[in-house]
Amino acid sequence: MSVESLHYQIKVKDTHAHLFEVSLTFTPISDTTVLSLPSWIPGSYLIRDFAKNIIQIQITDSNQSAVPLIQLDKNHWQFESTQTVTVCYQVYAFDLSVRSAYLDQNQGFFNGTSVFLCPQGLEHYCCELNVIENPHTPTWKVATSLKTEHLYQFGLYQAQNYDEFIDHPFILGDFDLHSFYVGDVQHDVVLMGKHYCDMARLCDDLQAICQTQIGFFNDDAPFTNKRYVFMTLVTQSGYGGLEHRDSTVLMCPRNDLPRIGEDKQTISDEYLNYLTLCSHEYFHNWNVKRIKPKAFAPYQLDKESYTTQLWAFEGFTSYYEALMVARAGLIDSQRFIKYLAQTLTRVFRTQGRFSQSLSDSSFNAWTKFYQQDANANNAIVSYYTKGAYIALALDLILRENQSSLDALMQLLWDKYKDGSGVPEGEIELLAGQLAGIDLTNFFDQALNGTQDIDLFPLLAQMGVKFGLGNVSSLSKLGGHKANLDGNEKAFIGARLAPHPWGAKVVFVENNGAAYKAGLASGDIIIALDNLKVSDKTIEKELSKFPLGTKVSIHAFRDSELFEMQLPTITSTNHTVWLDVLNQDLLDKWVLTSN
Repeated sequence: MSVESLHYQIKVKDTHAHLFEVSLTFTPISDTTVLSLPSWIPGSYLIRDFAKNIIQIQITDSNQSAVPLIQLDKNHWQFESTQTVTVCYQVYAFDLSVRSAYLDQNQGFFNGTSVFLCPQGLEHYCCELNVIENPHTPTWKVATSLKTEHLYQFGLYQAQNYDEFIDHPFILGDFDLHSFYVGDVQHDVVLMGKHYCDMARLCDDLQAICQTQIGFFNDDAPFTNKRYVFMTLVTQSGYGGLEHRDSTVLMCPRNDLPRIGEDKQTISDEYLNYLTLCSHEYFHNWNVKRIKPKAFAPYQLDKESYTTQLWAFEGFTSYYEALMVARAGLIDSQRFIKYLAQTLTRVFRTQGRFSQSLSDSSFNAWTKFYQQDANANNAIVSYYTKGAYIALALDLILRENQSSLDALMQLLWDKYKDGSGVPEGEIELLAGQLAGIDLTNFFDQALNGTQDIDLFPLLAQMGVKFGLGNVSSLSKLGGHKANLDGNEKAFIGARLAPHPWGAKVVFVENNGAAYKAGLASGDIIIALDNLKVSDKTIEKELSKFPLGTKVSIHAFRDSELFEMQLPTITSTNHTVWLDVLNQDLLDKWVLTSN
């Protein structure tokens, strides 16, 4: 055993109790050693306190003698010994998400940040991990992008240091696996969970997206071992993604995946959601994993790392997610602007954009964006969606001045692909240099202000007409003008969820009908005009009443029934539509990388 190595082992302890067992063997470099576990995972900006899931931790030395262990705080433990020691502990794993760890009879999953302790001062040591096969799950395989001599098998995996080690998640289970190549880079597609996916079609489509993105940056693919892994946890309704070096973990509803026998020339909205999710996380291989905020170089995973730049790293990526799908030839430019309109609609339906600036949204992601409450829609704005809005505006301004956001991304890659980190204000400075004009006022309004950027003249120059309209339901996200209702209908001004008694209020839009009636988040609506309603029927029933009147509505709050008067008013103009004025100009913008 190498002295300058950290030797880990992980095995399934109990699938019914959702327990992994982890051990770490190493030789201390001083009399006193402190062990720590990260408190958050890169790409998800919330203190998650993974150490809360560690149980039964103990240490023995090379003589098999117990070594006293003192817990210093929530995620640090201290012991004294100069002999080689083995730390053994169990991890409770029952968080079915892309961020933590999960284990049951059907599958196992873990991020290194959730399960692997590290001795402070030894983060530079090589890390070896032995993944032990469980005799009770003989058909399980291992999926990860971490270096190994035996792909998809139990056994030994290696990393050059702890930072690399914890950035390669693992899936254990009886998953489906297909592969494709882009140049000399192997791309593996792993689907864990019951599905009906046309894997051949999925691989063809992902190959086109990956080829487009690698070509976009005009450089070698930035993958350590010439291999990249798309790992998808297939669920009934879960959704999300998290970027890692050389891999991504995704979660999607099984109905988002393409089915065998479907028309391959048609991409459903659900499948497009999955493809754009894959595209988003793949684009992060350049924009976040290599080009990153200075505050993340290096990551400090025991505490918050504040930056005002997430608008660019997540917002730019959100802008490119569908653009790359279009440039890969999977959707046309009109489908792209429909998708873009729906992204913009999410911004225009967020009244919090008038209360929180984009820079503040980024800086306070730790306490606001990742810890949203019932008032979030009225108080905060997403640096994903509004960041994409600003990326669009900036791209169109740059194109007016013989440049583009493409050129800015390629310049950032050339300057910061070494991972040194982009200083605050650098992106704004480089954009101004590319445009050849002073963009100070634009960025001040876009990043520090709370007023909307006027997209109408910017889009018109690209052959697209921008407009805002009314809808009767928040489920209608807009797109083209024809997607709107076409006439004014009463709008409840609240997001509703199913409830056995009727409809549960999730959030109330300031100054909307529900707000004016006095409804609040958590209320259970049971009747409109003394007739039973549900979340599926209330909007249709409300639309039957003439505008400018009031309708009685009954709801429970904390088990107490009360009646209110709901005004019949329309929505504000907060649904975006984009229509084509000049197809040639639109195609030149969307389909051509500059």
